[in-house]
Amino acid sequence: MGSLTKISTVSALISLGGCMSPEAYLLNIYTSPKGAIVREDGGTLAGRDGFIALRYKTDSLKQHQENGCFLINGFTATWPSGAKASSGVIRWCDKDKTLMGVMIRRPADAPNLQFDLDAERRMLDEAVAASNAAAAQVQPPSTEQLIATGGSNKYDTYYSADAGDINLSSDCDTAEKEAAAKVNSMAAASKGLPPNVCQSARNSRRSGEIGLKLAEACEGRPGNDELVSAMVKLIKESDATIQGSCM
Repeated sequence: MGSLTKISTVSALISLGGCMSPEAYLLNIYTSPKGAIVREDGGTLAGRDGFIALRYKTDSLKQHQENGCFLINGFTATWPSGAKASSGVIRWCDKDKTLMGVMIRRPADAPNLQFDLDAERRMLDEAVAASNAAAAQVQPPSTEQLIATGGSNKYDTYYSADAGDINLSSDCDTAEKEAAAKVNSMAAASKGLPPNVCQSARNSRRSGEIGLKLAEACEGRPGNDELVSAMVKLIKESDATIQGSCM
């Protein structure tokens, strides 16, 4: 497989998978420690706990630019202790990157740090308990399901139950064309639909799974490790969005 072709495929999987449109950008806001209420500065976004994901249309972002960078309203985080911190105005200068994360950190000199760390621990414990309860309701995959998802291999941990219908040729060059066709088909199906962060994240995850299937077909080829790393990152970022905004 030529390196230029591989780069093109990886770029397509990431860009089309990330927002399914070159006219949309996805911004993730995180807090450290977790547990803060996040509000948009001067905006109408209601306060939310910790992680939030926002999708911006490029046409809207173009209306607020400075020195070639998109300017986005900042966000303020308020922790249970009353400590506050702001991101300030967010400058999005790398326009080839359609996904960006911003971390808002609690001020180091704000009092009652332990109060907020305890609140974060309670929140995480509750999340783990909820996750364990949900996992207890899930039946382990059957042999048929393992076969449908390509059997037990090093990529299985990243595949969803729906990945079994992603069938690519065992020939690397052919698989690459098939993978690109599948991603392009998703992009075409999403074109013209109203912005939807959750659906965009699910499509992004699907693109990552297609990319891993391609990596399986191209095992041992130069550049395959980079493909795997990019697809795993795409899947993890998609899962973070889904878990933070769609559940």
